[in-house]
Amino acid sequence: MWERNHRRARAALAGLALALLLAPPANAHDGATGVVKERMQAMDAMAKSMKTVGPMIRGQVSLDHEKAAAAARTIAAGAGEHLLRLFPAGSLMPPSDAKAEIWDDWARFEALANELADAAGRMEETAKDGADSTGMAAAFKGVGGVCADCHKEFRAKKR
Repeated sequence: MWERNHRRARAALAGLALALLLAPPANAHDGATGVVKERMQAMDAMAKSMKTVGPMIRGQVSLDHEKAAAAARTIAAGAGEHLLRLFPAGSLMPPSDAKAEIWDDWARFEALANELADAAGRMEETAKDGADSTGMAAAFKGVGGVCADCHKEFRAKKR
């Protein structure tokens, strides 16, 4: 009797594990609408671009200057004025991770948005110039540093 119950329990656990593996992943954008959804998508595009270049500068994949330049263009396109338009006053609707401090210190937020555009432009030029991994790493670090500063000041901890 114990053996049969033990087999049933193992089968049930295996079924549950399979269901969890096959279930669609939870999406951080669930429930996001309007400008909040739009900016979350823009941030995802920039993060994906950083994830394209990161393995190149770490030597995990070959340095592809064309892909690195394209990734930098994506980041630059999402930065500066474009980024600022995605943060109209008070747009804190869930599931936004934006902090109210954005609008309390708009000048700092604007400066970081523009710094990101500049850093991404430098990364694109570095890639176009055919820089080695050391040069690309420096440009990548410049972009990542601006992202980190902005997130530290203006993004709530991920839930």
